[in-house]
Amino acid sequence: MSSEKDMSAQRDPELKRKAWLAVFAVSALFWLVVALLAWKFWG
Repeated sequence: MSSEKDMSAQRDPELKRKAWLAVFAVSALFWLVVALLAWKFWG
C-alpha cells in the first residue's frame, strides 16, 4: 500500500506540490470566512 503511494509520488512530484497548494488555499479561505463571520457577529 505505501509502496504504491511512493511510486505515484515519484512519478508525479508536481501533483504532490499542487495538492499541498490546494490544501493551503482551502485552509486559508476557510479561516478567512471564519474571521469574517466572527467579525460580523461580534462587530
